[in-house]
Amino acid sequence: MFNLRSPTLILLGCLAGGAAALPADDGMRTEDSGAARTGEVTIYRDSMGVPHVFARTSADVMFGAGYAQAEDRLAELELARRSAVGRTAEILGKSAVAADKAARNRMLDEAELMRMYRQIPREHQLMLQAFVDGINAKVTEVLADPERKTPMEFIRWGIKPTPWTLRDHLAYIATMPRGRGGDELRNLAFLNAMVSRHGDRIGRAIFEDVVPLSDPDSPTVIPQGEDLAPPQAMPEPMTRSPATGELLLQSPVLHREQIAGELVGASRCLVLGPQRSASRNVLMLQATADGPEVHLHGGGFDVAGFGFTGYGVPFMGRAANHGWLLTSGKSDTTDTYVEQLHPKDKYKYRFRDQWLSMSRRTETILVKDGEPIEHEVASTIHGPVISRDESGRFAYTHRYATRGRELDTWVGIVEMARARNLEEFESLGVRRVGWNLGICYGGDDGQIAFWEAGSIPKRPLTADPRLPTPGTGEYEWLGLLSGEEMPRMRNPRQGYIHAWNSKATSWSTEGDEGRFGAAFRTWLGDQLARSSSSATLLDMRRYNQQIFNSLGARDITLTTPALFAPFLRDALTATADPEVRQAIELMSAFDGLS
Repeated sequence: MFNLRSPTLILLGCLAGGAAALPADDGMRTEDSGAARTGEVTIYRDSMGVPHVFARTSADVMFGAGYAQAEDRLAELELARRSAVGRTAEILGKSAVAADKAARNRMLDEAELMRMYRQIPREHQLMLQAFVDGINAKVTEVLADPERKTPMEFIRWGIKPTPWTLRDHLAYIATMPRGRGGDELRNLAFLNAMVSRHGDRIGRAIFEDVVPLSDPDSPTVIPQGEDLAPPQAMPEPMTRSPATGELLLQSPVLHREQIAGELVGASRCLVLGPQRSASRNVLMLQATADGPEVHLHGGGFDVAGFGFTGYGVPFMGRAANHGWLLTSGKSDTTDTYVEQLHPKDKYKYRFRDQWLSMSRRTETILVKDGEPIEHEVASTIHGPVISRDESGRFAYTHRYATRGRELDTWVGIVEMARARNLEEFESLGVRRVGWNLGICYGGDDGQIAFWEAGSIPKRPLTADPRLPTPGTGEYEWLGLLSGEEMPRMRNPRQGYIHAWNSKATSWSTEGDEGRFGAAFRTWLGDQLARSSSSATLLDMRRYNQQIFNSLGARDITLTTPALFAPFLRDALTATADPEVRQAIELMSAFDGLS
């Protein structure tokens, strides 16, 4: 939570504790970096233990970030890199096998990782390698004095810390969230159940009500008329698959991770423009998100914030001239394709009138205190096979819009941190991001902005995104939204931005996860923002407490009491029973915050 136009966040005046000066060259580089690192890296820790990294080049700064993060979170880093390549069962046992299988299905091979690595700018390549070198500098210290410096977790796991490779780091970045969607099998099972229970007409009506393509009552981050992007056409509902009339009669095999429970979301940002703050400066609040804090200075960085363990740069924070906050975007960026299999070969699938062979490999998953497990990974041109139907005639695969742009997201985050103005923030940062994110911006010049960013697919209007898409070639994506087609707004007339995993704009679909509709949790943040004309940082803290106290602030269907008020008034008029009237009056008095 910060007030733009506050003093630049270098924080030298309030530093306490020790400082460590690290040599720029520790002899552990695994890839030639030329003159990437040229001077000393200095790390101060303040009274809260937050590292402040000072250096001259961007690679030196990232070396210091890697060292500081390994100093604080070496065990968490170990879990992160193992999770990326499906090796957590080696230290956690059988409970981690399912997650390891999913990771093996999705992970990219080294050739693909290095292809993406060589396509990003040279400076960013050097920063990634330097971060690895910083981690390894700390690993070397631990291995030189294992009795005093080995983290407790490694002792419990029965392993020693080992040096990181560039591939470890790239594989981890490539596994960051790929965006929403991919719930089509769950929707198909729901549709089948409703049709089976209530008949075709009523069953389909229930499906359309629970999982609509778009609900006009859904609140949006971007108000009507404020979207700078041209509206995209809405696909037509199509609950009978054009691939085969039998598809809806099939019973897909749903694994535990494909069956959703309570609908929740994590990240929320609230940005008040100058006209709504007492200081007439932008106020920004991020909540329900956390991670390691760091302050980076040098090589174009002057930024303090927090991010993911292993990512290096702050994922959101405060730079010299601006602040930025992120939420998970709400666009549907993952599709489930139904592949028609060859009647005599379950590894051949039909695509554009040809029978193609799946790529296949067998992975061996080592299990602590258990026998090794052989796991087969099969993929089509759309992506990995995640399930097969009981008849053996179809396989289901996931296609990710971010595929091939995983490292672009890292580059985009770096440039959002280093941007010197709103134009650079958008052109160098936002438009480079591959992961679907809701991005909130506030500048010390008083400008505020929002983007629904990332790789958002354009689907043919004949493909229903709520249900598995036929993989036979007629319903392929038509590309991705360009930067000019990306939902976005600048300086909205309402004077604020409130995003909480919300639908971006009126022409956005609801996705695979079920409706938002009028019963959505953003009502209180919007209400508080609209009522603000002279808010302070203390008010922002109070707003956060109020929103959080509204039944835990997790359930996305948390509803405003105003939605029920007309019905309660009608019920009060219709009854003379004193007990019923008392109950209605008590319900009417509920403010949604208790």
